[in-house]
Amino acid sequence: MLNPAYTRLAMQQLAPEVGQFPEAAKLVARMQNMIINVDASSGIEGKFQAVCGSTDDANTLGQLLQAGFLYKRYQAQKDNPDLAQLLDQARVTPAGDRVTAADVAQRRSDDVAHSQKHVRTEDVRL
Repeated sequence: MLNPAYTRLAMQQLAPEVGQFPEAAKLVARMQNMIINVDASSGIEGKFQAVCGSTDDANTLGQLLQAGFLYKRYQAQKDNPDLAQLLDQARVTPAGDRVTAADVAQRRSDDVAHSQKHVRTEDVRL
């Protein structure tokens, strides 16, 4: 679990474009915590849960994340179809003052293992 300062730092690294939008930056500033779970036992699966300042903040952040995933998927579909497929699996769920982004996963299989080298951490940033 990340405290508020590390939550803001994580958001800056995961979604650097947020700083370009004053209202989104205010939303991130009001975030209280972030929980990040990564399971690498059979590929890579990530789950991010943000604890927001209010229910309205969580709903707004959820909408922004969904739009960000959709936009990034659109950008990646030609040049990096593996990343586009990965982003297509992402699910964003606001619930109360929390937002969960889950199923950000890349399963390891024989055919996927070969393509994993094409999806870098930098590619997944919103």
